[in-house]
Amino acid sequence: MRKKINAKAIYNFIITLFVVGVFVYFCFSENGLIDLSKNAKQFKKSWLIIAVLCQFVDLLIDAFLIYLFVFNGEKNYNMKNAIKASLVGQFFNSVTPSATGGQPMQVYVMSKQGVGAGHSTSALIQKFLLYQNVLVGYCIFAFFVKFDYFTALDSRVCIWAIFGFIIQSLMVFVLIFFSFYEKLTMRFIFMILSLLGKLHIIKNPDDKVKGLQKQLKAFHDSNRELYKNKSLLFKAYIFTIIQITSTFLIPYCIYRSFNLSGATLLDIVCVQAFITMSTAFFPIPGASGATEGAGMIFLNDFFTKTTIKPAVAMTRLISYYLTILISFPFSRMTKDKKMLENLKPEK
Repeated sequence: MRKKINAKAIYNFIITLFVVGVFVYFCFSENGLIDLSKNAKQFKKSWLIIAVLCQFVDLLIDAFLIYLFVFNGEKNYNMKNAIKASLVGQFFNSVTPSATGGQPMQVYVMSKQGVGAGHSTSALIQKFLLYQNVLVGYCIFAFFVKFDYFTALDSRVCIWAIFGFIIQSLMVFVLIFFSFYEKLTMRFIFMILSLLGKLHIIKNPDDKVKGLQKQLKAFHDSNRELYKNKSLLFKAYIFTIIQITSTFLIPYCIYRSFNLSGATLLDIVCVQAFITMSTAFFPIPGASGATEGAGMIFLNDFFTKTTIKPAVAMTRLISYYLTILISFPFSRMTKDKKMLENLKPEK
């Protein structure tokens, strides 16, 4: 008897093949990373080291922000647990479409660490909302600073970047709505669950509503506590700005490592903001393909014909593949999970 074909496994295999294929292309094609590495003596290795350090700053601050938000309502939480939860999230964000897999896994891991699901969910959404606020603000700043550069781009590229900005802004609006309007949020969730029940997609929607009401109350209570703590909010905003800036500095470090000059740090940081803005919600793990393509378009004015492709490859190697390599061992913390059943209830 033949085994039943697993559609999900086939899909994951195709996506993995695509992600690896994109990176292999940028490494082994003409004027790719391998061709450039033959002249490795031309590299300024100190700038490559700085680029790697920038990525470590991003990872460290991500863990620290989780610690800040969770500790605000769970005083027994420590930085060691925050690092574990952060790296679990980093891994699953990297390997799932539109980075949708990280937060559920973090909620699960934090439940094992003794943090209630309502509080951990609230902390992660607060952290994400703050990140989106800073990113949208960064993109607005970049747009005005590099207005001439942006308007000189192909109209289709501009439309795609604007579409990405709208999606980012809409995400901020939705999160603010869910964070502050408890009754309206509950009505919306009840409407969605009722519809899914009528379509026989989920069973016992009323029971699920009761469970969600308790978690939603814990979520909004946690939000109210957070916004009373102005010092924490200020500190979190400062660290998030540093975190985003550190990742935007990576292509500049690559640029300097190639002994190129002419472009300023502000030029490349602003352009990297456009790249992130236009690819953040591309439905492929790591926005693979879209990020590399956007890098080729937006950074083309700063790199030469022989360095643009390896520059994009090295940026992705440091900011994406290195993160997967570092965080992969922590993915085992979610082994043999039963996500909904094992979540720790609120006290």
